[in-house]
Amino acid sequence: MRISHKYKFIWISKPKTGSVSYRKLLDPHSDIISADHKPFRHHATLQEMQETFQQHGWDFSTYFKVCAVRNPWDLLLSVYAYSKTDINGNQFWAKGKRHDPSRLMPFDQWISLEKHRQWFKNRHTLKAYTQGHNGEVLADLVFATDRDNKVFFTAMARRCNLVLDVSELGWMNSTPKSKVLLAEAGRCFSSQPVKSMMHELFCEEIEAFSYRNPYSQLSG
Repeated sequence: MRISHKYKFIWISKPKTGSVSYRKLLDPHSDIISADHKPFRHHATLQEMQETFQQHGWDFSTYFKVCAVRNPWDLLLSVYAYSKTDINGNQFWAKGKRHDPSRLMPFDQWISLEKHRQWFKNRHTLKAYTQGHNGEVLADLVFATDRDNKVFFTAMARRCNLVLDVSELGWMNSTPKSKVLLAEAGRCFSSQPVKSMMHELFCEEIEAFSYRNPYSQLSG
């Protein structure tokens, strides 16, 4: 999350969408840089920011509010690879729990756990980051980092009078995926229960950007 009072923008960092790269790009132009704690935590939602702005007496409506998305099939596979969830369900960042990196939970089990589906819903869907208390969309711009990001740079120049250098944007914090994992993901994503889950949870971004499962050819 990044906020600029000078340029009047709020950048919402939806996890595993290239948010680290964009945060670094916006750092020199931001008055508020996110941290690991509230209210300005790294992955704060627009609803949370709306409440925080009200508490500070800032006019939320005058800020240009931006959120990025990514193909949800790629996103969940990236979440799995990054989290390194062990067989006991502990992610590598779990506090007070012993994480065992030598015994990771298989992808098919990981994606099927109900607690993980709630995690996806609450922390990884577009709706969770852009929807207000009454279901209204709070974002002024939602763009796809895995498509043409020129819309972001153009909008920042037009709406915020901020010209950013696209050449300074790198892709950081990515996690490599093995061929074995890609094949396993192909099989899981092709199952009807997972298909239904994906379209239920990520219907907004799938519809907005016509996303499709890119791993279907690996299911055999």
